[in-house]
Amino acid sequence: MILTIEIEKLFGRFDYLLDLKFDQRENLVLITAPNGFGKSTILRIINNFFNKKFNELYEENFHLIKIKNESKEITINKENDKDSRVLRIFDGEEEFLFDFKEFKKRRVMGRHFHIDLFDEIKIEKTADISIDVNMKWLNDFIGSYKVDFISTNRLYTENKDEKNLVIKELSNNIAKTINNFVNEQYTLSKNQENSFHKRILSGLRLDKDKDISIGSVNSKVKELVLYNNKYNKIFGSVNLDLDENLFNEFTKDDLQKNGPFLMVLDEYLNDVVKRSRKFQKLGEKLQLFTDAVNELLLFKQIEVDRKKGIIFSDNSVGLEGLSSGEQHLLILIGKLIFETQENTLVLIDEPEISLHPAWQEKIIEIFNEIKVINKLKIIIATHSPSLIGEKWESVIELAELVGDIE
Repeated sequence: MILTIEIEKLFGRFDYLLDLKFDQRENLVLITAPNGFGKSTILRIINNFFNKKFNELYEENFHLIKIKNESKEITINKENDKDSRVLRIFDGEEEFLFDFKEFKKRRVMGRHFHIDLFDEIKIEKTADISIDVNMKWLNDFIGSYKVDFISTNRLYTENKDEKNLVIKELSNNIAKTINNFVNEQYTLSKNQENSFHKRILSGLRLDKDKDISIGSVNSKVKELVLYNNKYNKIFGSVNLDLDENLFNEFTKDDLQKNGPFLMVLDEYLNDVVKRSRKFQKLGEKLQLFTDAVNELLLFKQIEVDRKKGIIFSDNSVGLEGLSSGEQHLLILIGKLIFETQENTLVLIDEPEISLHPAWQEKIIEIFNEIKVINKLKIIIATHSPSLIGEKWESVIELAELVGDIE
């Protein structure tokens, strides 16, 4: 866990010591300050370091950074004069030098500097001296964390040819995720089908039919009926041709006397339960996504379709017809739920952009639900009192860290 981040002379002016205290703040930190204090810059610094974008990190205006976890403190020192433009990263014992001038030279020559691919790299300290730098210590430190950054520029993604709506990409990714799970279920189903007769024969030989509980079988039927009712529209049927009242048609004596039938039924249900449980986490995410968005949207209700992704119940509007605020809402919630891996540190820059104050008040609670289901830590840069609400215990106020500014 990252404990503290210290930045000296941000913009040549501000000295900050951020004591994150994730454990005390329930894994949610809100950085707030008036404009110009560097909220967004701090998020970029964290993102650029942990994603090894050292060229972009060098471009930020600071003198020194210290990042501390439970076992190590990393110091990043920026040297910028006519003879040397270097990031010096060290842990007290070893150091790594990133030569910005060398990086730009290689870019001009068409040779990209893929630092993250190297275990060892040569950086020229002077014109006639080269040193080998073993990067394992740095890779180990950085590799301990997954960091995602959701910037203010989140509605469009640009490539060489066109601007694409992020909301459409999100919708397509959700559809692909569902279909990948359905395909996994199909593969699992075929494997189960191929081994079913062997498992039944083995069970009969070992008299396993005597160990089957009627109550256990009945509970599996009820679990699968509940699954079908909740997720069949999205995932498709799990081929459960059973009714939860099935056992009302039998007496316990009937079933108990027919142990082999009960064993076959139990084995079949075990297979179907395994397939359905593969969808449980994704099903929870889909439920959270639709519930959260539909609670906030006015005059519209979304659904999730395995072919089309995000659709509207009455087909009244396409994704491109949404307002900017509605797109921001779906993108923030959708990216956190579907495109963020578990145990990631997520940096969100000004989530309040284009959101009505009533939405700002509610979205922080939605973030709290998402961070629990995806096991996230979240740092938000904001100056919205509506978004902060009652969560002042999670706030780091930059203006209070620097005191009076001349």
